[in-house]
Amino acid sequence: MSTGERSILLIDDKAEVLDTLKNALELRLGGTVRVQTWRPKPEREPPLTTFERRIEDTPELVVVDYDLTTSMTGLFGPSIVGWCQRRLIPVGEFSRANAGELPNAPTLFELRVPSQHDEAVRFIVSAFMGFRDIRTKFEVEPQLIEQDRPGLAAVLAALLGSPAQECDFAGYMPRLGTSNSTLLERLHPPSKAAPRRGDPDMSRLLTYMLGHVLVNSILKYPGPILSGDVLCAYLAIRSDENKRVFKFFEKVSYKGPFSEGACLFWRRGVDDIIEKLSDGFDDESFDSFGDLHRRVLEHTLGSELKTHDCERCEGR
Repeated sequence: MSTGERSILLIDDKAEVLDTLKNALELRLGGTVRVQTWRPKPEREPPLTTFERRIEDTPELVVVDYDLTTSMTGLFGPSIVGWCQRRLIPVGEFSRANAGELPNAPTLFELRVPSQHDEAVRFIVSAFMGFRDIRTKFEVEPQLIEQDRPGLAAVLAALLGSPAQECDFAGYMPRLGTSNSTLLERLHPPSKAAPRRGDPDMSRLLTYMLGHVLVNSILKYPGPILSGDVLCAYLAIRSDENKRVFKFFEKVSYKGPFSEGACLFWRRGVDDIIEKLSDGFDDESFDSFGDLHRRVLEHTLGSELKTHDCERCEGR
């Protein structure tokens, strides 16, 4: 493990916002992480120069308000975001007063922090711990990123301890090239002097790339990993039935990076458990796989489960 202290940097031009968020994060993280703050003020030097000087080390995560012009002209959240992205520092952006000012769709390498305080704290903690866990894993097991590793999907599958999922992750990797082709060039440098798979810089690059793919693509939408609400939809039941059925899927819950405070499940594991529960189940005809999944669980429980309210599919 790296001996450098991991930290979070918060940037806002409102002192009360910084203090409230810092105190909440320190309480949530138990004082194990240094939470730095910066409130931009008018300076003689260019704003970004001041920003660079204020960063004592490389933070694990930067969180910045979209609009910093209340106390300083010439400095905007997107400027900080761009600065961090060029240096492979994960960065989250939010807007307190005018969420509509933010672009409709964040890029792959941008973290959109919720504006509501409690949700923002949960999101920041999860993002910090997610990137920290990935980088720590690479430091402890450098063989994960040695040169003979066949590809990014294989690296991610091995990182999550599920090599069989490589094919499931492969479809997400092309988005890296469309979002930032420069990163792929750094991943496959033409010069032997450039960072290679075994170097610390390569560990940092892969942490940045795979961390964003995981949090902004794989975990954000239904796919190889399902959220609790999506699992309920997959089972064609109402979300408030989760306590009755989630106990069947505890062994396949996802506990990897960015799972802090979330309820997530491996879809392949869910399918395997449903198949086992269906042993001896009467062969019936079903209109959808959701219908089948619900009936298997009802058969196992010995009672009916509530279906969700939907006129289009009538809860099936």
